[in-house]
Amino acid sequence: MEIHKFDSIKRYTQYLEENPHELDLLFKELLIGVTNFFRDPGAFTELKNKVLPSLLSENTGITALRVWIPGCSTGEEAYSIAIILKELLSSGENGHPFKITIFATDIDGDGIEKARQGIYPESITASISPQRLRAHFIHENSTFKVKKEIREMVVFARHNVIQDPPFTRINLLCCRNLLIYLDSESQNRLIPLFHYALEKQGILFLGSSESVGKHTSLFATLNGKWKIYKRREPAISEQYDYIFFPSSYNSRKILKYSGTLIGTPRVVDNLKTTTERLLIDAFTPPAVLVNATGEILYLSGKTGNFLEPAAGKATMNLFSMIKGGIRYDIGTAIRKAIDNRQAIVLKDLRIRDADLVRHTDITVKPINTADNSVRLFLVVFRENRFTEKAATRDNHTNTDPAGSEDTIRELERDLQYARDCLVTTIAENQASREEIQISNEELQSMNEELQSTNEELMTSKEEMQSLNEELISVNEELKSKLDELTQADNDMKNLLNSTDIATIFLDNNLNIRRFTTQSTKIFHLIQSDINRPITDINCNLEYDNLVPDMRNVLETLVFIEKTVKTKDQHYYTMRIMPYRTFENRIDGLVITFGEITLAKNLEKTLRDRKEHLTLVFDSLPKGILVTDTTGRITFANTASEKLFELTASEMVNRLYNDPAFLITDGNGLPLSDGQSPFHAVMVLKKPSFRLQCTLEKPNQASIPLNLEAVPLLDDRRKTTGVVIMFSRY
Repeated sequence: MEIHKFDSIKRYTQYLEENPHELDLLFKELLIGVTNFFRDPGAFTELKNKVLPSLLSENTGITALRVWIPGCSTGEEAYSIAIILKELLSSGENGHPFKITIFATDIDGDGIEKARQGIYPESITASISPQRLRAHFIHENSTFKVKKEIREMVVFARHNVIQDPPFTRINLLCCRNLLIYLDSESQNRLIPLFHYALEKQGILFLGSSESVGKHTSLFATLNGKWKIYKRREPAISEQYDYIFFPSSYNSRKILKYSGTLIGTPRVVDNLKTTTERLLIDAFTPPAVLVNATGEILYLSGKTGNFLEPAAGKATMNLFSMIKGGIRYDIGTAIRKAIDNRQAIVLKDLRIRDADLVRHTDITVKPINTADNSVRLFLVVFRENRFTEKAATRDNHTNTDPAGSEDTIRELERDLQYARDCLVTTIAENQASREEIQISNEELQSMNEELQSTNEELMTSKEEMQSLNEELISVNEELKSKLDELTQADNDMKNLLNSTDIATIFLDNNLNIRRFTTQSTKIFHLIQSDINRPITDINCNLEYDNLVPDMRNVLETLVFIEKTVKTKDQHYYTMRIMPYRTFENRIDGLVITFGEITLAKNLEKTLRDRKEHLTLVFDSLPKGILVTDTTGRITFANTASEKLFELTASEMVNRLYNDPAFLITDGNGLPLSDGQSPFHAVMVLKKPSFRLQCTLEKPNQASIPLNLEAVPLLDDRRKTTGVVIMFSRY
C-alpha cells in the first residue's frame, strides 16, 4: 500500500482485483525463505551419529529410506539431509545398502526452481566444511554447484502442507522452523498429520524453537534440546480421532464429534451468545446425539439424572450408561425411528435414580444428514414434575399389596417388552434370512463374475509383465542415452573452454541459455544468470550497438563480424550468428568473442615502425625507391618525389624501369640489362651496384645522377626486393 500510495484497504483490494499479478507479488512478499546449510550443526551431528544409525538398526530389512522435508525453501536443508545420508551410506556402518528418496516441498514455486538448480553463492563456505565442499560441490564461476549424485537424491515439488494431501510411508520427516510461523490451530492439525505420514519407528525432526505440543501421546522424545522425536502408537481410543486430513477437493473435514466440532470456526463470546447459552442451560431439556448403535457423539444439558458411567471398561454407549433399566425401551424406540423415519415418543417412563423414581418422557428423533451416510438420533429427556421415592426392599413384602402390584406391573412390562423384542427379532430374522438368500444368490453371481474378472486380470498381468519388460528395456536405453548426452555435454563444455573463445548462447528472446568461462571477462555473468535477459547483464565492452546487432541478426539471419574493444583495452573479434537446430530452425543466437589483443598490439607496433622508417627515409637527401622481387615499386621517399616530379602514390606499383622515370645512360639511351640495378642485384646476386646515369627532363637540362642499388633482406637473409638510391653529382 505504501508503494502504490493507497490510503485504505478497500482501494488496495480493488487494485488487487484489477491486477492479478499484484497477488503473486503480495504472496511472495508474505513468504519467509530464511534457510541455511546445516542450521544448528549440533542437531545434524546428533541426527547422523545417533538417530539415523538407530533407525536403520531397528529396521534391518529396510531397502528404501524415504524422507520428507516440507517448507524446504531454496533447498539448503534438503541437500544437508542428502549429504549426511550419503556420508552414512558411504561409511558402510549401516550394514547394507538402501535406496534414498528425499521429497523436498514448498509452496513457493520460485524457491523450488532455485533449489532444483542447486547453485549457491560462495557465502555457503561459512556453514559447510571444506571437506564437504570438496566432496559434494563443484566450484565454478564464483558459485558452488551441488554434484550430480547429491542432486539426484532429492525430488523437489510444489506442495501446500496445510491444503494438499501428505506424503506417506516416510521414515524421516524434517520440518524445521516452519511451525513457528503458523498459529496454534494449524500446528495442532499438522502434528497428527505428520504422525499419520510417518512409518512405524519414524523420526520427526523439528526446529529448536518448535515442539509437538500437546500431542505427547503420538511422539516419544529422543533429544529434547534438538527437538528430535520418534513416532509411537497411541492408545486405541486416541487413534486418528483428531486428524485434519487435507485433500484437493475438501479443505474442511470433520473426523470427530465432541463438544465442539473440529474444523468449525471459533465464535467470539459476546452478550448474544452468552444469553443464548444461559437460556439453553436453563430451559432446554437434556439430550444426547447417538448413532444407530447407541454411541454417544454429543451431550447437551445436564444429563447426570439419566446417565451414569457403567462399571468396567470406559465407554460412551447410551445403552450402557442409561439409568433405571429402560435401555430396552430406548432400543425399541430407535428401531422404530429407523423403520418409520419419524420421531418416537415414550411417555411416562420411570427411571430409578438412587432412592427416587423420575417420571420422564423420552423422544427419539431421527436426524437426516445430507448424504444419508450416517444415521443419527437425538434422544431428548423431559422430566415430569412428579417424582416419587422408590420403594425399599422392606416395603416389598406380601403384606403390602401396593408394593406387590407395582412389582407385578413392572414384571408384566418386562414380559411384554421381551415378547415385543421376540416378535421383532423373529420378523427381523425372517427378513434377514430372505436377504441372506438373495445376497447368497448375488454372491454366487458375483463369484462367477469375479472368476471371469480374475482370468482377465491374469491376462492383464501377463500383458503388464510384458509391458514392464519393454519399459525396463526402454529405461535402459534412455539411461544409456542420458549417459551419452552427459558425456557429450562434458565434451562440449571442455571443447568450448579449450578454444579460449568466449561463447554465449541466447534464445529468441535474448535470454541466456549457456556461456563459457571466458565470457565472464566480457560480461559479468554467474551461473544463476541462466534464463535471464542478456540486456540485464553489465557489459565490459566499449560498444553501444550490441543489442541492435543481435536483433538485426535475428531478423535478417545474416551474421555480423566486428572488432570490439573492452574497457580494460582488450580487443576481440565479435561474431553474432543465428543458432540453427538439426531441423534447420532458428532458435536463438550464438555470440563468440575471439581475443585478438596480441595481434592488435603487433599491428600497432608494425604501423608505428613503418611510420618511423618513413620519417627516416623522408629525412634523407637521396631519392630512394624500394621494389619487390618483380621490380615493382613499393615505396618512394620525399626526395624521390622531388627528383622525378611524381608523387609517391603515382610511383608505387610501377616498374623500376618505367619510361616515366626518363633515366638514360648519359647518351640519351635507356639503361640496358647490364646497366640495370634491379638485374644486377636480383639476377646477378651482386651485394651492391653503382652506376652514373642521367635523368632526362623535358624542356630542362639533364641531371647527372649517381645510382646505387643494394638487396632488401628479411630475417633469414633472403632477398625480398631492391633498394635503389639516387643522388646528384
